[in-house]
Amino acid sequence: MKATMSHLIHYRPITLQYPHEKRTLPDNYRGMLALLRYDDGTEKCVGCDLCEAACPSRVIRVVSAEVPGEPTKRYSKEYYMDMTRCLFCGLCVDACPVDALGMTREYEWAVYDKRQLHLNKQQLLAIGDRSFPVREKQLELQHPNVAFFNVAFKHLPQKPS
Repeated sequence: MKATMSHLIHYRPITLQYPHEKRTLPDNYRGMLALLRYDDGTEKCVGCDLCEAACPSRVIRVVSAEVPGEPTKRYSKEYYMDMTRCLFCGLCVDACPVDALGMTREYEWAVYDKRQLHLNKQQLLAIGDRSFPVREKQLELQHPNVAFFNVAFKHLPQKPS
């Protein structure tokens, strides 16, 4: 009887009224995937297809193309994700050498038709624009990985601008 009375006196509800109150998500939460852009609006994705190869459930499909007149530069011409099969493991985000993919904090993706979860490039870029408003500057180097690896090698000459 004492336990019952103490529970009644010191009772605090833990139920959240969901649509109006949302719980705080942890920092390492992995939600919907998004394609990211640089601060000048250009896409980060270089069409290397590493995210497609890293995905265990084959959610991602990338069609890459070369920039006309510059055969060494590539971009993703088409980018598709079937979010009905995604495991939200984050392997595609880890595999991307230019950080073109990001995991957002969005989780409210209930739809009546599964075909609405087959996202194309424009939809993924829109998710990235609304989830990551702060963007990084584009590095004007020949290969995107050079910027990452030149951080430790300060004795190497930088590309003239």
